[in-house]
Amino acid sequence: MKRVCYLVAVMMFLNLTACDRGREERTEKRDKMKSPKHDSTPNVAGRWSGTWESIANKGHGGTVSCDAVKKVKNEWDAVILAEYGPETKFNIDLKGTATKGKVVFGGTLNLGEEQGVFTWSGTATADVFSGEYKGPGENGVFRMTRADAAAGIKPVEPQTSGGEKQ
Repeated sequence: MKRVCYLVAVMMFLNLTACDRGREERTEKRDKMKSPKHDSTPNVAGRWSGTWESIANKGHGGTVSCDAVKKVKNEWDAVILAEYGPETKFNIDLKGTATKGKVVFGGTLNLGEEQGVFTWSGTATADVFSGEYKGPGENGVFRMTRADAAAGIKPVEPQTSGGEKQ
């Protein structure tokens, strides 16, 4: 009889430890499911530099630089400075939204009745900020990479504001 009681006690002990181990595994799984998902939005804040090129008017192009700033979760602001020749510079204000592992930007530049409104749009990842622009009789592309502060690359400062031609 003692042997049977001993055997029953051992089986109950083993059963209880197995149940406890299962509870721990279920708790770990539940905690993982409740934890916030990893934010896959890249950090695109900082300085960028590169070039733009006209598709409609072959041979037209210039440099672009940009400062991007994260405003709040999933919202960004960026200002692109596009240069056309030594005298003409434009500021383009863009708003960005984080989506699917990148930041999607868009904005417009009004050059007045004579030249019209240009729409700029693009996407930024951790390493590349690229996109396109479209306006009356003109369209093109731009591509920027991280500006290397050690090399002294900085966005050029406009001499006037609001996207006016200089």
